[in-house]
Amino acid sequence: MPDAHDAQLFRSAISAAPLRLGERFGIRNVVRSFAENVWPGSIGQRTLKVSEKFLSTDVVASDLEAACHYFMLHGKDSDGREFSGEFESGGYPVAFTATNVPAKFNGIVFSGCCWGALIVDGKASQASSSIPAPRSIEGSIALSYLKAGAVAFIGCTGSHYSGPDPELDTNYAARLHRDFWFYLAQPATAPAAALHRAKQTYLRWTVEQGARLDPLDTARRLKNFSQFTCLGLGW
Repeated sequence: MPDAHDAQLFRSAISAAPLRLGERFGIRNVVRSFAENVWPGSIGQRTLKVSEKFLSTDVVASDLEAACHYFMLHGKDSDGREFSGEFESGGYPVAFTATNVPAKFNGIVFSGCCWGALIVDGKASQASSSIPAPRSIEGSIALSYLKAGAVAFIGCTGSHYSGPDPELDTNYAARLHRDFWFYLAQPATAPAAALHRAKQTYLRWTVEQGARLDPLDTARRLKNFSQFTCLGLGW
């Protein structure tokens, strides 16, 4: 549970209300169509917003009132304030920012964005012997959600591997995303437990495939398995 050197964030995080599943809100990159198929029908009815066309300026209050938020966008290790979509012709429009996070939020966030759950300034590969400085709340979508009262923000601390392939068995991340939301929809399953079960299933499937997977594909899946984390109580 990060504190970002902010007492209000820590207080909000430890006092987050237990999750009650409700409506959903999500944004996906235009070339990550696999994300359309990860949500079970038992969690809300809304369709994913798609960025290239959907921008951070299009987010409205009714979107943010949903209890389950999902982002399959681009993130940056150098800047945790924004997630970006993608133009098929090239370029990355801003799809969601820290300023879009509601002041109060009773729900869960699952992010398939690179470095989306990184809570310090800089990657581990670039770290010196000193401890990296924590990101400010204003400089992080994840920390902004926790201060708003999110029971959990689940995401990657490094590069997220997925790819444009929509097929479940060939996309590097689709199974992990799908299984998280599937387990979360089961009775009395907390976000942290849903992530744990999804990672177990994801790893078991990867191991069972063995030599049928290209070694680089296996490495990408193992990286996804290792770097997904749950920030906040997760209960």
